[in-house]
Amino acid sequence: MSTKNQMIDREKVDDALQRIALAAFIYYPEVRLDEPAYQVDQDVEWCMYPLTDLSTDARATLRELIPLAIVDPSAHRQEAFAALIALSEPRTHR
Repeated sequence: MSTKNQMIDREKVDDALQRIALAAFIYYPEVRLDEPAYQVDQDVEWCMYPLTDLSTDARATLRELIPLAIVDPSAHRQEAFAALIALSEPRTHR
């Protein structure tokens, strides 16, 4: 699964990272007791919305990492962050 050569706009990556952070912030283990219809997959879809330009392989990798970062950010946020940054175009200084 090669995603090395595909680069996306850094603003889209930043948007996705902010969405992941918000989803992780509002997630709590008992959410299904309060909201029985809750599915982390819906949050993952929302987080991935800015990343439509990615290849199927890159999206599949992120679909594995993002729910982990939402449910247990302390253990998994660094891996998700690194994967997204690796796909982003370098920022240009103006």
